[in-house]
Amino acid sequence: MKDDQKFHERLIAVFAVYDKVLSTAVLDIYWETLKEFEDEIIFEALSEGIKKYWEFCPRPAHIYKLAKEILSRHQAIERSRQEKIEEAEKQRFIESECGGPMPLAARQELDKLKAKWGMGDVIEIKQRKVLNG
Repeated sequence: MKDDQKFHERLIAVFAVYDKVLSTAVLDIYWETLKEFEDEIIFEALSEGIKKYWEFCPRPAHIYKLAKEILSRHQAIERSRQEKIEEAEKQRFIESECGGPMPLAARQELDKLKAKWGMGDVIEIKQRKVLNG
């Protein structure tokens, strides 16, 4: 985390929700446990934890576990987004190498090849077809 002051303010507020007072020593333990995460992940974990999970004041491990889960969700969303971008780029490349949008039959054949051999092989096959006529 970068903003320790904002973290301290948020954690003090979370403790206040549970009618608890947070000492500086305890605050430092939470900071040391959670500092590896980005601010947004921790703040999302605090908010989500209060709304959905924590009947009692959370311990550092509770926040840490939820932050890991949230980070994993964010990473999965990013991977999915990247895969969609890569697929669109590959499709544009193939279409540009084939002289424009492919007819439905050719697209279906390409989909079968992609499923069977993987995208890299399909691009190489299409490049050879274009180059060799």
